[in-house]
Formats: sequence, C-alpha cells, structure tokens
Amino acid sequence: YKLDETQKRKFLRDCSSLFESTYNWENTWDIINTRVDLQRFSQNPMHLMMLASTFSQSVQDSNSLALSIGHLYAEFIDRLLKKNKSQIENLGLTNNTDILDVLTALAKVSWDKGNVDNGISKDEVRALAKASYDITAEHFNNIIGLVENIHIIDSLGIEIQFSHASFKEYFVALYLKSELLKGEMSSHLDLLKTLASSTNMNILKMIFEMFDDEESGNTKWSFRLASQILMSENNNVGLHISYNPESDRYKIDENSAVPELHPDLLLMAK
Repeated sequence: YKLDETQKRKFLRDCSSLFESTYNWENTWDIINTRVDLQRFSQNPMHLMMLASTFSQSVQDSNSLALSIGHLYAEFIDRLLKKNKSQIENLGLTNNTDILDVLTALAKVSWDKGNVDNGISKDEVRALAKASYDITAEHFNNIIGLVENIHIIDSLGIEIQFSHASFKEYFVALYLKSELLKGEMSSHLDLLKTLASSTNMNILKMIFEMFDDEESGNTKWSFRLASQILMSENNNVGLHISYNPESDRYKIDENSAVPELHPDLLLMAK
C-alpha cells in the first residue's frame, strides 16, 4: 500500500499529538521533500511513522538532512528501546547490546535460509544467540517477549519473524557489514554477487551507507565495495556508483543516466 501526497501530509499532521512539543509536521514534510529517497521511503505508512518519530526531536538539526536510511532505522529502534527503558531494566539488561544481538541472530538465520521473511525456527535463533553471543535461554525468551511487545518481531508459535520486511533488511545489512569487514573485500565476491541483484537492492544500499558513514572511518571499505560491485558479473540491475568530490563519499544510484564516477574507481571497473 502506497500513500499519496495528501495522505502523507494528513498522516504527519495527525502525528502532532503523538510526539514532543518540538515536533513540527511542516518541517518534517519539507525535509522529506528535499530528498528523492525519502519521498519514495515515506510512501509506506510504517516508514512515514519512522520519519515522523526520528524528526520529532532532531528536525531542527541540520544533520537530519543527511541521515541515511540505515541511520533512520537505528534512530527509530533506539527511540523504541528508550521508551521501554523500565521494562528493559526489569529484564536485567544494562544496555541494548543483547537485544540487538538477538535481532542480528534472527537476521543471520533469515539470510542463511535464502533471505526469507518467515518460517524461522525460534530454537534455531536461540541456539545461534547462545553460541555467538552467550545469551542464555531465559534471557533470550525475555528479549523475544520484549521485541514482540514493541512490534519489531512477530512470534508465531515455534517460529519468529521480523514484523516488517524492512526491519529484516536493516538487521541483515548490519550482519553482512560485519562479515564484509572480515578479511579483504575480494574474498567476499560470491556474497557481493548475491547482493548485486534486484531482490537484495535495499540491503545493499544500507550496507553501502554503513560503510560510507564518516564517523566509522570506513571510506576505504566503501571504495572497495563500490569497485567490487562494478566489476561483479551479476551487476545487471542498472546499478551505478556515483561519487561526490566535495564530501568524498560514494552513493548507489539505480538506473542513473550519467553517474559521476571517481577516476580511480572507473579505472578499477574497466
């Protein structure tokens, strides 16, 4: 279901009663309309709620204009967890790390099964959370109950799944980013070929943004990722990597007419 412009404006106006007094729906609307990616992103009702929630406090911050889609998920999930701080403390959690680890474990199982949206065994995720993050069964069950209550996942008997496909994409991107950081980028060509396909485009974009985060200092990895994608035999979805010389950052463009490629990147792609 896609919201049209009238519906989006009404939705943002109605959000005024939900957020802080600093929330200004017109400012949020203006921010969305400065970026093509946010205009597309906001057609989904849940995504529009994420934008309204994120900008309810940071709308006056000029950095909000530069937030990547991946950052929006991180901000939104962080706000959800802060709203449930007392419940988290009652579970004996001193920070959000274990919660994010369990969600990452769910994302890994989903990806390993072919990036599926459902049919994920709770026992399989529990075993992985124990093996990879040393999370006990009791702790795991408490965390699953929490993230189900705040609607990040759905629990269906012995199976669990992310409540929205884009939540899965975000946590899969987090997991795969950590995998790509292991060893040289050239050792992950099979993974990159899988990512450079139309079905995984949203995941690839998020990974790319995460590598291009100035605070993470991974610009070199962003460059390597871009070059490998351009050389990928499976790059058949109109994917281009454009370069902004002022910010020294790379960006994925779908079906861009004339991408401005970094000279070295273009040379590597030939």
